[in-house]
Amino acid sequence: MTALFRTPDHAYAYASPERHLTIQNHRATVNPIAGTMKIGDEESFDERLTEFIMKDEKERQELAMLLDEGTKMIADFCPHGYIK
Repeated sequence: MTALFRTPDHAYAYASPERHLTIQNHRATVNPIAGTMKIGDEESFDERLTEFIMKDEKERQELAMLLDEGTKMIADFCPHGYIK
């Protein structure tokens, strides 16, 4: 995501490697990179992720924030009742 904001005296540029929202083939997806971890062994991933999040209050709060932010972002682009 990139943005440019200009004032009479300054120009501000913003760039993020995070693609906040993708819309393709009538499907909207949020792809946050914050709070991510390597999947590795898929069989143990859910267990490792649960343990990691349950041990760390900051991670739980960040996950809740990302879910809330992503839901709001998708709601701006999707018709009411189509978010799954």
